[in-house]
Amino acid sequence: ESAEKEPAWKPVLEAQKPQLYVWRIENFKVVEWPRDLYGKFYSGDSYIILNAYMEADKLCYDVHFWIGKESTADEYGTAAYKTVELDTLLDDLPVQHREVQGHESALMRSYFPEITYLAGGCPAVSAT
Repeated sequence: ESAEKEPAWKPVLEAQKPQLYVWRIENFKVVEWPRDLYGKFYSGDSYIILNAYMEADKLCYDVHFWIGKESTADEYGTAAYKTVELDTLLDDLPVQHREVQGHESALMRSYFPEITYLAGGCPAVSAT
């Protein structure tokens, strides 16, 4: 049920076509990553990457959660949880992959002309 309420997944459900999607975890929220930044990842953040592709006239998926070397446990925990949520929303069709900065799979690397690591990350929200 929470998957249906996640606004970040709406474009995936509406498109139903081969496409690459990237989201960054920002303060426990899934935020669409700008297309012109695809392949660029902040070391202090975690991301979700979904590749939707056609195979034998059927839409298939690979979903990756990427963990920057300086990403916090709450960020990569949120990325892992939201990856499972997306998988469930897509009827458990995606193959899930865990990616760690500097040790990305060949499959993930194939999505981008190059992978660039940027210093820093999304500012954390502090409790007040």
